Amino acid sequence: MADSPFARNIQLQLGSAAQPFGVITIVEVADASAGDAFEEVARSLAAHSRREPGNLSFSVSRDVVRPTRFVFHDRWRDTAAMIAHEQSAHFQTGIERAAALFAAPPTVIVVKDIE
Repeated sequence: MADSPFARNIQLQLGSAAQPFGVITIVEVADASAGDAFEEVARSLAAHSRREPGNLSFSVSRDVVRPTRFVFHDRWRDTAAMIAHEQSAHFQTGIERAAALFAAPPTVIVVKDIE
């Protein structure tokens, strides 16, 4: 079922593909100008992602002390939903637009609910 290295990694971490999970992604962009451009990309990505059938929640925040840092917190029904998200046109377009703005590769943390 895991069609991407990211999805395979999530399955290994979770031990099962068929359970809800969350992803926290921390993005650092080059400077304030890149931050403003990235915020536009992030807003669009969030709006589209929230409408995906397998999305449970999707939020993005901008650090008030360090405005070049953004934090995404999205939750998915299962890894199949995440794979569909990765393959969506809005995700592909967003990544393409955002990649040029990154100061470093994003930090990705996979989480699951404990209650």
